[in-house]
Amino acid sequence: VFGPIGQPAEEAVYPAIETTDGAPMNAQHDYVIRMAKDDMPPAKAFWSLTLYDTENGFFIPNDRKKYSVGENGGMKLNEDGGIAIYIAADKPEGVPEANWLPLNRGDYGIDAVLRLYVPDLEKFKLKGEIGLDLLKGSSNNINVNVIRVNKMRNIKYIRSIASAMVLLAAMISTVAQAKSAMTPEEARAIAKQAYIYGFPLADSYRILYGTFVDKKNPEYKTPWNLIKNLSRVYTHEDREVQSPNSDTPYSWLGQDLRTEPYVLTVPKIEKERYFSIQLVDLYTHNFAYIGSRATGNEGGKFLIAGPDWQGKPPKGIDKLIRSETELVLAIYRTQLFSPDD
Repeated sequence: VFGPIGQPAEEAVYPAIETTDGAPMNAQHDYVIRMAKDDMPPAKAFWSLTLYDTENGFFIPNDRKKYSVGENGGMKLNEDGGIAIYIAADKPEGVPEANWLPLNRGDYGIDAVLRLYVPDLEKFKLKGEIGLDLLKGSSNNINVNVIRVNKMRNIKYIRSIASAMVLLAAMISTVAQAKSAMTPEEARAIAKQAYIYGFPLADSYRILYGTFVDKKNPEYKTPWNLIKNLSRVYTHEDREVQSPNSDTPYSWLGQDLRTEPYVLTVPKIEKERYFSIQLVDLYTHNFAYIGSRATGNEGGKFLIAGPDWQGKPPKGIDKLIRSETELVLAIYRTQLFSPDD
């Protein structure tokens, strides 16, 4: 998971689950995923397993609007401390409601993704294997397979405009020194680098514009510099970003820092409840975090400033946080214990 809402490994990891023989999961079949007690995901906050359609990366529509199973949703452990999670069109008899992920039958690919909030990275190794079996009563026949968690792959980003400019300048200098007409291959290489550099900026602003500017956009939330709290978790009807979670209600804030910095005041939050405020610049860099892992649950006042601000933080500010860009997306996640929350 990456892009505008992807998080660094310190905050969350998203290991995908796949069959060991490489065969993709398909909605024509029902599945049961089993984890032994010693194989439970090592999350310091909590973990969940979420189902998406492979083609679009969105939740799979279902009448119950249920998209994940995990510690956040009252899951039921086995007598030995492990768990069995069922992905099925109909809830199998005797299976706890909390351990069932509804599935609309059809011939399309599905992906099961684990989320570990504040993972214990030292222990981030699931021992053994997670069994994937055909459920009894399924009208389709498949072989018994085994699924396991993929190892995380690091995705390298261009971390700053300076490094990107150095790269492009070096390419241009190389072409100039060649003292010959630019070849199609050289032009293609430069265009590719320019696209890689510019795409995050353009796509980030597309999301910000639809969320905070264009009131006719179905994904519009609120004007700049005003927080919008969603009193529900995401469903399959929310489609402004791919692979959202269904574990934490989101709050959205678009910060326009062109005129002056912005003060985020965070209240004290009960110790047992995980929360995070992810600060993302236009390059999609997660340049800072406020929350349970990064700053604790005691609250505070945080001054968010753009790259050109030269002032001094006023009294009462707990921390100054700088952004490389003047437009910032702040994404709040607050742990949901029950519908009463």
